[in-house]
Amino acid sequence: MLSLHSIRFSRIETNYNKLADLYLGRGLFVYSDPGGAKAVLSQAYDSRSSLESFAVVSDRQYDFVKDFLITVSVPPSDPIVKFNESKPTFLFTGTSYTSQIELKYIQLAKRFQIPSYSFVDHWTSFLKRFSVGGELIFPDHILVIDSVAKEKAIGEGIPENKIQIFGNPYYQYLKTWVPTREKESFFKSLGLDPNRKLILFAPEPLSNVNGNETFGFDEIFAMKELKTILNGFNFTFQFGYKPHPNQNLEVLKDFFPKNLVLIDQTTNPNDLLYHSEMVIGFFSNMLIEAEIMGKRVLRFHPLVAKQDPLSHLNIGKVVGSDSLEQILSEFV
Repeated sequence: MLSLHSIRFSRIETNYNKLADLYLGRGLFVYSDPGGAKAVLSQAYDSRSSLESFAVVSDRQYDFVKDFLITVSVPPSDPIVKFNESKPTFLFTGTSYTSQIELKYIQLAKRFQIPSYSFVDHWTSFLKRFSVGGELIFPDHILVIDSVAKEKAIGEGIPENKIQIFGNPYYQYLKTWVPTREKESFFKSLGLDPNRKLILFAPEPLSNVNGNETFGFDEIFAMKELKTILNGFNFTFQFGYKPHPNQNLEVLKDFFPKNLVLIDQTTNPNDLLYHSEMVIGFFSNMLIEAEIMGKRVLRFHPLVAKQDPLSHLNIGKVVGSDSLEQILSEFV
């Protein structure tokens, strides 16, 4: 077993606001996208011993779920079945833009007249998370990470009286997380060489949210740049690419650099972060998690970002193509 003390924790604020209602009665927890999944599972894990009962439902499967030692159920075709079965006194959900499962359960919470809480795991796309078919479906409480997120949510049109600054319960959970797999066996399971350093590229699929227009670039443009950089020299490190679960790999397949190791989308990101020498990305939560683990973080902006959701956190170092090539040359 690896020691917890081998993880160097960073300056990132890991505390969150523990709301009393989430530690009483019977909880129903629902998530889809991975960022929300981690927060929802962390909240369920933290409150499990004080609740009368709880149930967790998701329409997605992730490798990291097993770390929480919590049973997650596949949702029934009719969500009301789960309400009748678990008789929740409150609902706690993540927020997604690839699934409507959280919104369906929020509607039922209103019907059953129980309080509903939804956690927003990032600083972007607030209104889109609560919209379906032109209709806005809000829970009773919208929980955001910090004051910057609150301002952005209000700016997008989220009712201010619904917003509460909550923090991210997953950051607190991560402080006590310990890997159960040694580096050698973990690397071999992914086709990696345990004797070579791993540099991990973990971008989010910006093309799914019109990234060129919104941020000034997307993962497709970035991968083209990386292909040019990495194909230009022979390197001694391993370059691993961990796609986001929502990434369409088809749009990237022609731009993979040589020697790139494509890592399964379902691989537990904590193990990858823990065993990586350096982590590269854009604006994703994985960069914050890497920072909490004390990893070297680069935020690759191949063009000047039109907006930077993580700028206020001072996470890692922002680099362009030339700077990234110079840094990677240290590992040749």
